[in-house]
Formats: sequence, C-alpha cells, structure tokens
Amino acid sequence: MNVTMDYFEPLIKLEIPAGTPAKRIVFVGYSQGATILTLFLLTRRLAAELGAVISYGGLPLTLMHSISRIQDENGFIDGWSKETKLFMLHGTQDTFVPFVVFQEWLKRIEVFQGCGQGIAKSRMEVN
Repeated sequence: MNVTMDYFEPLIKLEIPAGTPAKRIVFVGYSQGATILTLFLLTRRLAAELGAVISYGGLPLTLMHSISRIQDENGFIDGWSKETKLFMLHGTQDTFVPFVVFQEWLKRIEVFQGCGQGIAKSRMEVN
C-alpha cells in the first residue's frame, strides 16, 4: 500500500506547478483504490491540500492503531488538520464489504475527525 500511496505524491507535485491549485485536485477510488485513497488521506501530509477524496465501495482494513503508528512515523504528533473533504459512497447490498462493516469504519473515521486528525469533513452516501 505504501508503494501505491508513494505514487500519488509525485502526481500532486506535477499538477501544482503546472497551474492546478491543490484545492482543485480530486482523487476518486473504487474498491481497493478507495481503500488506498482513504489511507493516503489519513497518513500523508500532502493529502492535506487536496479538494476532496471520493471513496466508492472500499475502506481500509488497517487497524486503527496501525494508522496512528503511521501518522506518528510521518511526524503527525498531536492534532493535525486538513482541508480535504472525504466523501464515502457505499451500497447497502454490497456482498464483499457488508454495510455494517462500512458503518463501523465510518464511526472510526469520525474518531480521527473528532481529534482533529486528517479529515475536515466527511459524508456518507448510500445507494
């Protein structure tokens, strides 16, 4: 997952000097891509400037204490805030990731948000 997340940062670094404001950059991920993007948002400083991350049908199965450890390794000590908005889309009839699992993950995301860590605003959509 780190290799994939490492790929996003050069993409962002190419777009900004080319004239695209970071606030106009939106990443969209489906399934495993959604998982990686949500983890990227929670653990990488460069994700702080993005306009939004849209996650469809995926969620990190990474343990919360592992995410906290990665945050510590990346120098996120105490609260750190981001402007990036997270939109999580998930179907109630998803056979791979049951809706109840998604709801639990959303509660955990809100804990990070409540501590001022990683997410300015999140929204859940159900279809």
